[in-house]
Amino acid sequence: MNNIIQKINKEFSEKRLVNTVIALCSKKTVNPPGDEYLLNKTIVKIFEAIGCGDIDLLEKKRGRSNLVGRLKGSKPGKVIAIVGHTDVVPTEGQKWDTDPFKPVIDKGKIFARGAIDNKGPFASVLEGIRIFNKITNGDFAGELLIISSADEEAGSNFGIKYLFEEVGLLCDYALIPDGGNFQHAIFGEMGILQLEISTEGKAYHGSMPELGVNAIAPLAKLYLALYETNWADFEGDGEFENAVLNLGLIKGGTAPNIVPENAAFNAMWRYPLSKKGDAKLIDEKILDIVEEKIEELKKQYPEVKIKNTLIHKSKPYLGNRQSDLYVKAIKCAKDMNLTVPILKTIRAETVGKYINQACGAEVLVNGPMDGSLALMHQANEYAEIEKLSDFSKYYAYLLLNLLS
Repeated sequence: MNNIIQKINKEFSEKRLVNTVIALCSKKTVNPPGDEYLLNKTIVKIFEAIGCGDIDLLEKKRGRSNLVGRLKGSKPGKVIAIVGHTDVVPTEGQKWDTDPFKPVIDKGKIFARGAIDNKGPFASVLEGIRIFNKITNGDFAGELLIISSADEEAGSNFGIKYLFEEVGLLCDYALIPDGGNFQHAIFGEMGILQLEISTEGKAYHGSMPELGVNAIAPLAKLYLALYETNWADFEGDGEFENAVLNLGLIKGGTAPNIVPENAAFNAMWRYPLSKKGDAKLIDEKILDIVEEKIEELKKQYPEVKIKNTLIHKSKPYLGNRQSDLYVKAIKCAKDMNLTVPILKTIRAETVGKYINQACGAEVLVNGPMDGSLALMHQANEYAEIEKLSDFSKYYAYLLLNLLS
């Protein structure tokens, strides 16, 4: 074990890592529109430098580039997908101290848009893969799918969803260096249920509201009824928090002197995996509550048309704590005297969920984030070189443990 870690330390190149981060962050791949193609030549060059010559360019839409490199071992084994993304969030309206697309190194930190989300961590694992390939010289059991994906910041329809649901990529494990840190490793994600509930009445002059049918009044009652429901009662598997609801968008009416003819609001639940043996899934229970309240409104307001539309739905997933992936992820941190990660679930959604639901892969989401997490998506985003370096070595060691 100590000999392997020594080899990793010897092969690691901070200079190569930093240069990779700078190369990735220097291209303006803001989503929207994405323009991930701007990094194609750079990514291909990096893939080739780490020993990956089998590279596919896959695009659902021209310019929204995904690059998939394959690194095959000498023996059969697990297929591990390692997924980074090259799109970044906009910088408009933010007050940066430097040009966000001209990386600056200061006091051990790299300042740039994408430095921590996700170009820095992606560069970090690419260096880890290079070290892994150099030490094994291709003599390992399994295959690496190295994925530079598009569109993560806007739903992944041109990225991971396309690659796994339409192209049909498959893997046994998926490693996502995009989120979390050494302290927390994500192995489960809540489900998401998003509905748009709309009402239709009848417009009329505001001086005679009795001749119109107000669409907002019944919608407001439903809005408050859902808001005041105790969603904390909707508990599931003990690995998860209880369900939560966010009412984040409401619209209606056209002018103060017109009876509002149309109104709508969006409701988004984050909900846990159901307990074993439950007759109904949590999302089904939520939908039942919504439908009951809508039926009550229809009786109170028979002249109003009420419509419930499903906007988005994704099931929760939960990994097995005893999986070889999670056991070794924790062991490797201990061996390297790094902070031992705690397996946790999150309310948010990552591309890991899409991969799990497409092919059943076990998913580990982690990253080198620490204090830099607070500035993700904000001005003066940065990544610490020391943290990226540790993460590179950790990834190399993790791959050696998973594919040996």
